[in-house]
Amino acid sequence: MSRRWVSSAALIRGALVSLMGLTGTAWALEAPAPPAPKEASAPAAAVADTTAKPAPAPPGADQAASDSAAAGFMMKCAACHTVGRGPLVGPDLKTACGWPSKDLSAAIKRMEKNVGPLKDEETASLVELLHAPELQTRLTAELQRMALRQTVKMEPASAAKGKNLFEGSDPLTNGGVACMACHRANGMGGTLAKDLTGIFALRGQAALQSACENTSFPVMKAAFRQHPVTKQEAFHLVKYFESLQQVESARSDPAVAGIGMGGAALAFGLIGLAYRGRNRGIRARLMAKSLRRNGS
Repeated sequence: MSRRWVSSAALIRGALVSLMGLTGTAWALEAPAPPAPKEASAPAAAVADTTAKPAPAPPGADQAASDSAAAGFMMKCAACHTVGRGPLVGPDLKTACGWPSKDLSAAIKRMEKNVGPLKDEETASLVELLHAPELQTRLTAELQRMALRQTVKMEPASAAKGKNLFEGSDPLTNGGVACMACHRANGMGGTLAKDLTGIFALRGQAALQSACENTSFPVMKAAFRQHPVTKQEAFHLVKYFESLQQVESARSDPAVAGIGMGGAALAFGLIGLAYRGRNRGIRARLMAKSLRRNGS
């Protein structure tokens, strides 16, 4: 064994080590990575809890698809008509509910001069509504939906703001004339049009809201055609009219009325005493003057 053989053996051993190292490296590159250890899957309920949920819909959003016929009645008919609550500007429609469809349709079309053009499908839907056995239920439900939408979309109704709008201390947004230029309420205002003190009990929320926004009265229609009252302003005005109803109820209370009559009687009694004393003084002066004249 010579030094040459040792050297050759060392070279062969080094080559084998290098070859094995290359092969191992290649295998490491080509071999698929071992699968990652599986984590314990979370229960289905836990996954559902961590899933992002859409934001909840605002109150009243599910009311968007309202009863179109009932909504049309509230906006275009309720300002002048009731169904079973007596006449307003127009007659009570309770009797008309029994008319044949042809006659009822013709009567509705005649109202276009007050409410504007009506499409055939609008007329047909109103005829169907007025013939429906559940008419009152549908109107009540639509009224509730309207109130809910107004509450969601607008600031809360304020009787104080309504009073300011009525009297003109707060101007209407679109430049319309103040209500009290023609109407009275709670003893204040003009006399060209109806006193509105008790109007809430007569017409109710929906009819008043409609009358303020889309009036069918000729004089008001001309005055507000270019200066419409906004929905928010109508909301405040109706709240003011509702507050006047409470005032009227208090005035009609027997105890309050008795106090008022007693106060009036007392006031007239004091005035009578004052004038009686005054008359006596006048008579005494006249008598004295007459005696002086006769004595002279």
